Amino acid sequence: MNELLNDDILILDSTEGLSFIGQGNTAEIYAYSKDSIVKLFRDGFPEEGVKKEWEITNKVQKVFDMMPRALKYVVHEKRYGILYEKAPGMDMFSLLSSKPLSICGMGKRIAIIHSEIHTTTIKNVVTAKEKLTQEIGWVDDLTLNEKNRIIGVLSTLSEKNSLCHFDFHPGNILVSGPKYQVIDWMTACAGNPAADVARTWLLLKYGEMRNSDKKTAFVVSAVKAIIRRQYLRTVCRLSHITRTEVDSWIVPVAAARLSEWLTESERRKLLRLIREKL
Repeated sequence: MNELLNDDILILDSTEGLSFIGQGNTAEIYAYSKDSIVKLFRDGFPEEGVKKEWEITNKVQKVFDMMPRALKYVVHEKRYGILYEKAPGMDMFSLLSSKPLSICGMGKRIAIIHSEIHTTTIKNVVTAKEKLTQEIGWVDDLTLNEKNRIIGVLSTLSEKNSLCHFDFHPGNILVSGPKYQVIDWMTACAGNPAADVARTWLLLKYGEMRNSDKKTAFVVSAVKAIIRRQYLRTVCRLSHITRTEVDSWIVPVAAARLSEWLTESERRKLLRLIREKL
C-alpha cells in the first residue's frame, strides 16, 4: 500500500463534541462538520483494512462522480477511519420504511445506477478474479477439492476492466430526490459486470440481517424478492450481459462470500447452493 502523506492525515483527539449518527458492524459514523462525516472503525479493526478503503476510494473517485469523496485519513488513538463528504438523503432501505410505495420501480432504479457504474472503466486496482481467488482461499467451510474446483471454474470466466462495486445493494445507495450517491467502496475492483451483478443477486436472494426478529426478516425477504426480479431483468439489458453469464459467476461469488461474517442460516444456504451447482 502507498504511504500516507502528512496532508492526508487528520488526527482526531476526541469524539466528544461530535454528533453520533449511526453504526454498523465495523464502524461508527459521526458528524464532523456540516459538510463532512467521520467513519471511525472500531477498536481492533485492522488498520490495513482502513487503508485499503482509503486507497480504493481515492482511485474510484477519480473515475466515478456519484459518491462521497474521501477527504482525510483519520487517526484517533488506536482507531482509524476516514473523513468523507457528507452525502444528502437516505439509503434506499430506509426510504422504503418512510415511503413504502417507493418499492414500485426501485429494482429498475437500482439497475440503472449499477449499469452506470459498469460503463466506467478502472485500472491499477485488484481484479475481480484476484479478489475472489484470495477470498475463496480464506474459507473454512469448503474442502480443498471444492476450492480447487471453484477456482478452476473461475479461471474459465472472461475478465473485463469495468468498475465493479461488489457490495451493491439498496443500503449502499443514498437517495435525495432524483439524485443518488453510492457509498462503501472498500470491496471495489475491476472486472466483468456479470460478476458484480451475481454478487448483488446473491445479496438480494440470501443476504440476512443480524439480530432481526422473524416478522422483520420475512418482510425484508419479501421486499428483496420484488426488487430482485426488477433489478436482474433491467441490469442485464442495460449492462449488455445475459442471465447465463450472471449464473456462471454465482458459485465463485457465493464461495467468496463465505469468507465474510454471515449468519449461520445464510452460510448454510450458500453452502447448499454451491454444492448443488458444483
